[in-house]
Amino acid sequence: MGNLHSGQRFDATSVSILPQFAPLTQCLTLDDISALAEKLRQLPTNAFLDLAEFRDWLHMGATFDTYALYLFESLKTSAASKKVYAMELLGGLTLTTPTSASPHAKVDLLCGLFTHPTARVLTESDVAVLLLSTIAGLKKLTFGLADLWKSSTTREMAKELLAAAWRDCGASDHVSRDALVAWALSCKATSYVVRHFIPGDLLNPLASAPIQAPPRVLQQRELYASILDALNPDESQRAEAHAKVAATTRIQAMFKCRMAKRQFERTREERAAHRHAAALKIQDYSKKQKAAQQLLARAALERAAFNGAVLSFGAGLGLGDGDTAAMRAAPRIVGSLRATGTKVAAIAMSSSTTFATATTGEVLAWGHGVPLATAAGTSLFTALPTRVGLKVAVQALACGRAHCLVLDADAFVYSWGFNDHGQTGHGAADVLYARSGRRYERYYDVRLGESADYLSIPEQLPYFTGRLEQAAARIPIVAIACGDYFSLALSADGEVYSWGEGSDGQLGHGTVDGHLEVGFVDRRLVQTAYTFTYEPMPISGLQDVVSIGCTGNRSAALTSDHRFYEWGSWGRMLGAELPPAYAPQSKHGVQQYALTKFALGLEHTIAEGASVWVSPANSDLECFVLMAQHGLTVDQMRAYETRMDMVVVDLDFDDCEATPDDAASLLGSEVSSSSLSAMTPRAYSPADASFSEAVDPPTEDSHTDTLPTTSGERLLRSPSAIHSTINALIHKLWRNRCVEVQPTMEQLLAHPTLVPLRWCRAVKDGSLNYQALLDEVLTDISGHVLLMPMAPPAGFYLQLFTPEVVVLEIRGVPSNTCRMVTKRGIWSHVVDLTDIPSTSELEIDNSIVLARFTKDDLVVKIQHLREDTIVELITTSIAQKALTLQEYGVVCIVLAFDFDESPPFELVLPGDLGVYIPVLMIDMKQCGQLQATLRAHGTLSSRLFARADYTPVIIATALRLGATGVLLQQRAPTTTPSIDGDVCSSDAAVYRNVFDESQPPPLVGMVSYSHGQALRLGAHYDDDSNLLVAKVHFSVRRGGNLYAWGCATNGRLGVGAVDAVGSDLMDGYDPMTETTYRWTKEPTVVASLCGRGVVDFACGASHTVARTAGGRVFSWGRGSRGQLGHNDTKDVAVPKLVRRLAFENIVAVAASEACSTVLCEALDDEAYEQRRKEVTLLKAAHAKLPPRL
Repeated sequence: MGNLHSGQRFDATSVSILPQFAPLTQCLTLDDISALAEKLRQLPTNAFLDLAEFRDWLHMGATFDTYALYLFESLKTSAASKKVYAMELLGGLTLTTPTSASPHAKVDLLCGLFTHPTARVLTESDVAVLLLSTIAGLKKLTFGLADLWKSSTTREMAKELLAAAWRDCGASDHVSRDALVAWALSCKATSYVVRHFIPGDLLNPLASAPIQAPPRVLQQRELYASILDALNPDESQRAEAHAKVAATTRIQAMFKCRMAKRQFERTREERAAHRHAAALKIQDYSKKQKAAQQLLARAALERAAFNGAVLSFGAGLGLGDGDTAAMRAAPRIVGSLRATGTKVAAIAMSSSTTFATATTGEVLAWGHGVPLATAAGTSLFTALPTRVGLKVAVQALACGRAHCLVLDADAFVYSWGFNDHGQTGHGAADVLYARSGRRYERYYDVRLGESADYLSIPEQLPYFTGRLEQAAARIPIVAIACGDYFSLALSADGEVYSWGEGSDGQLGHGTVDGHLEVGFVDRRLVQTAYTFTYEPMPISGLQDVVSIGCTGNRSAALTSDHRFYEWGSWGRMLGAELPPAYAPQSKHGVQQYALTKFALGLEHTIAEGASVWVSPANSDLECFVLMAQHGLTVDQMRAYETRMDMVVVDLDFDDCEATPDDAASLLGSEVSSSSLSAMTPRAYSPADASFSEAVDPPTEDSHTDTLPTTSGERLLRSPSAIHSTINALIHKLWRNRCVEVQPTMEQLLAHPTLVPLRWCRAVKDGSLNYQALLDEVLTDISGHVLLMPMAPPAGFYLQLFTPEVVVLEIRGVPSNTCRMVTKRGIWSHVVDLTDIPSTSELEIDNSIVLARFTKDDLVVKIQHLREDTIVELITTSIAQKALTLQEYGVVCIVLAFDFDESPPFELVLPGDLGVYIPVLMIDMKQCGQLQATLRAHGTLSSRLFARADYTPVIIATALRLGATGVLLQQRAPTTTPSIDGDVCSSDAAVYRNVFDESQPPPLVGMVSYSHGQALRLGAHYDDDSNLLVAKVHFSVRRGGNLYAWGCATNGRLGVGAVDAVGSDLMDGYDPMTETTYRWTKEPTVVASLCGRGVVDFACGASHTVARTAGGRVFSWGRGSRGQLGHNDTKDVAVPKLVRRLAFENIVAVAASEACSTVLCEALDDEAYEQRRKEVTLLKAAHAKLPPRL
């Protein structure tokens, strides 16, 4: 670059073209130069041409042979050269031709000359050849550039430019063609040279400077004269004559040859066409045969694909598909296992590696971190399932981050993997060699600059073998488990042994010095120290253990008397940052749940405990009972495992006792200020014990004193006073308005739910006291277990009924004006206005109207709705609609909310708009039910009323009257699950209400709707008590209830949303991240899976996968990596069926940090074919079902 810059002051002589090249530069265009380059590429030789090849390449004819010789001699590097490099001529011509005034076109063509014309990238060698050839060409084609650049060789100049191009373009091994062109035009050295040969450019000196005759011009002229003298004129003329005769003969011969060739080609093409047609028929037949065979083979492979198949979902190497960056949100078969037809019998999974044991006994593995002895050697990274030579009869397998344990059929333990934390249990290198004669292999960690010991194949742990040289008895092992860098083993006599890293107390050996070693992750840093033990050691204080588990740096054990012990790192398990537990700690109060198995997540625990079941006498039916939260525990129910009497009672009547507001309206008196209802936006809570809490009368201090008004003085009122005044006025307007539609005593007594109770004293005297009705209806239940349906939830309801039966009942979402509706409510009829454009001709006075609200009803029509104002706009529009209907005399509006499929919401109507009639919002499904009922039955009586939750009152009354207990039947399902075994709204749930604390906990539980119906069918009518009675038997079964405790973030506990109303979760604080989270210390029931026959479950870091006896798979918790298998990445707070696996019989599940794996049942071919036929029929039946709402 520097040398080139030093010669950039070019004059007209320096850039003048030598005379012999002037005709070429002036006559050849860029297209001609490109054609010459293409012709050069088609030559069988390279670009170094001798004289004959040079003449043939230029193709100027014999007339210009002398000129071609002149050019050839001018391009020779030395006088002795026999060949010239044609690319130098092309490179020089491209830049010096005056036929183009575009620098970009010249440089772009120059790039195309030294690569393929269509190539878009140039390698470093391509650019080097381009620069060398172009610089040499310019030196040979011009008068003075060779002298100006003589301070540097051509190679030095090209090397300097190449380095500059590679640096400025930021290239590595190649550069794009466009980038190189842009660089050449922007680089000062190259662009300066190019512009000197552009016609009309200011830098072109030929336009103004006269051409001088330097010494080199004289040399060229002498060379040309010597060439002419060397030629014999006579021989030249004879050669020209012979050339003309030869040219004539050649033309005739070429014509005859061309005609013969055409005929030959025509004949050959005809024969080839016949052969081609025959070949096509043969190929077509062959393709059809091959396609048929492939279809048959594929069909057989697809039919057998799920037989013992492994399906994975989530992210990372655990998927087993070879893509380390893939994420799969729905279960998919591990492809390589399916391709080889491998049937798997068991799976095991850690955070780094997955193991699958085939039905043939072979073990396959994929993942990273654990040394795997494969056919290709020892590997630490295996993206696809690879056969591992364990040479051990695998009974159970557990793996940590970098080591594995195997339990064989003879209760011996084998281990292999890295031993940097003592996790294999074989001791130091000299100990291993002394015992077995084996030596550790070495792995060099580039990151730490140190080597680590590891075993590539399993080695039997001598600690448990009882060898004679150790003078110790054999210790048979029944269970194994692995944490990140430590291991646990459970012996047949209930002892627990641990070894490996113990920095967080996960070994459970306490804090006594002398039994732990000290190691360093990085010997250069003291802060990286950790403690560990090389060999297994028994954990003192643990006896009669039946189950062990560990993950990360925490461990747990379950004893035969249902005690649960935990030790190690707590994380966010306890709601605060606490030091680790270095010795096992018994979890208080867990024995009552009679836990049978458990699984550990990183910061949560899932466990299965005993459950309560009830069966009708002389029947094989078993009905699951989910005990109330504050009632008898499962353990206490063992005292009730005997035959008991059960009575079935339906309590479908409501509390219709008159309130002060009802009495005032019936008497037609003025409403006092003390009975005014405050129209606040507070929702009517289903947890309210009575409706009286839904109406908040203003207190005496809610009004502020007003100053007396005098001339010039202003009346000052606080906002609360104005608000109370508006509410009082609206309440008074409503009380006056609803007098005509409040039900009379005659109407109430004729209600279909009260007609069967006319014998009750509370009905006869007209008081309709709900408690008195309960006392009379339940008077004979002493000594019986009461089976009753769950009362409807608290809220505002619309009933349509005939004198004989309630036809339809709908629970809506109330507005704040609904709070003035009492328990007796209003009695009228419903008018459907959804399909009526105008209400002016309808009699809707004192009517309940059904109206629809859509986008067309918005008072302001805007194209894009803003989130911060949409609710206010909808509220204002509904208020305008309600005000219009109110003026027509409507007494209540049932509003079907049809707005972009949004659900109804609690409406807060501004008091200053003057709307005082109730507005009850329903969804479009409820609207369809209401319209269908009106069409089918015509005019029906209707009642809008407020209902409280009567279940607590009924339970308290039954227990007070001497009932042994209460079984609640869950409400009927709103929708039926489309897949058998899926969760349903009619499943049993936990009843959370508190009972009388002065009394012992009562027997209160809940059964599902279907089980309740089955118990009802087993009851018979008793003439003495006039009740439906049955003999039932309670029993406590091992397992059946699922519990969870610990951190609830991401919904990993499965107990519902962390911010749900009535949740038992508490607030915790993480000082490391300075964030709060939800957690629970006590085991909390995972109600969705209780009584569903869960037989297996596995925990990942923050999610859980569970399997039922019917092969259904449920998952919940964190789903950001697709590890839940629901075809999305959302978190799930309650167990949800993995619908992709709904038709497969899953026999095993496993989970890691970001991945889950399930195993399909392995059957013989005949049984599997029958199974696939059943699955096909089930899928066909499911496809015909209506879509799930």
